[in-house]
Amino acid sequence: MSRISQEYYDETVLENEETFELTPDEAIAETISQLASQLQLGDNTNDNDGAAAAALSDLILISHPHSEEGLMERKRHVEFVSLLTRLDEFVQPNETSGVIDVNDLDVGTCVDS
Repeated sequence: MSRISQEYYDETVLENEETFELTPDEAIAETISQLASQLQLGDNTNDNDGAAAAALSDLILISHPHSEEGLMERKRHVEFVSLLTRLDEFVQPNETSGVIDVNDLDVGTCVDS
């Protein structure tokens, strides 16, 4: 299955909203329907909209990008990606972390007296 970016989804929602003069909820539904068709997530019928939305929600945030919920979700997503990037800095070039393997510890020296 192809991947889509959050930015592509957000732009498509906003474009559908403006171009077709849709409400935010209608723009989300139209975008989900379009992407489900493009990504072949089902038969693209109304009965399958819930399944398409669920499949897309595994890939991206499907809230409206300008809604309060959407803004908060995107802020948390940016913070999460930033945290992952910082954690990546702790991985050494040979892809091993600087963390000591528990099996290498001498348990006797770790016990408080």
